[in-house]
Amino acid sequence: MSSFISRSFLVLVVLIYPAIVYFGMDYLGPAPLAMILVLLLAVRLYANSGSRALFWPISGVLALFVLLVWFTGDQRVLRAYPVIISLALFTVFAGSLLSPPPIIERLVRLREKTVRPPAIPYLRWVTIGWSCFFLINAAIAAWTAWIAPLEYWAIYNGLISYLLVALVFAVEYIIRRIYKRRVYGDSSGTH
Repeated sequence: MSSFISRSFLVLVVLIYPAIVYFGMDYLGPAPLAMILVLLLAVRLYANSGSRALFWPISGVLALFVLLVWFTGDQRVLRAYPVIISLALFTVFAGSLLSPPPIIERLVRLREKTVRPPAIPYLRWVTIGWSCFFLINAAIAAWTAWIAPLEYWAIYNGLISYLLVALVFAVEYIIRRIYKRRVYGDSSGTH
C-alpha cells in the first residue's frame, strides 16, 4: 500500500510539474527547485523501473539538466523540462519506425500476443501520428519555455498539453474503431 501511495505521489509531482515551477520559483529559485524536482523524478524512475538498465542513463541526463540550471540560473532552462520529455518521446516513437516493429505495434503485441496482418500498416501510421504530435508539442513547449511569459508556459504545459494528449488518444480510438469495422467487420478490442 505504501508503495502505491509513494508511486501515486511521484506521478502527481510529474503531472503538476508546471504548477510546482510556477509557484516555487518565487520561493526557491531555479537551481534548488530543479534539484528537488529531478530528485523526485529519479526516485519515481527507480521505483517504477522494471529494468534498472535505463535508470543510470536517464539519471545522467537529469543530472546534466540540474547542472545546466544551476550554472545558468536561468528559469527558462528549468522550463525546458517538458521540451526534453516531448523530444525523448519523439525519439522513441520515430526511432522505432527506423528499426521495426514500430513502438505501437510492440505495445499491442505485449497486450495481445498476436497482431492481424492488416493491422500492421495501421499501427505504423499511429506511431507516425504520435511522433508528429510529440515533435509539435516539443516545439510549442520550447516556445513557451524560451519566449512566452511563465503564466503561458504553466497553462500550456500544465493543462493544454495534457488535454491535447487526451484528444489525440480519443481521435485515435475513434479512427481505430472505424478501421476495424471496415477491415475486420467488427469493432472488438483486438487488432
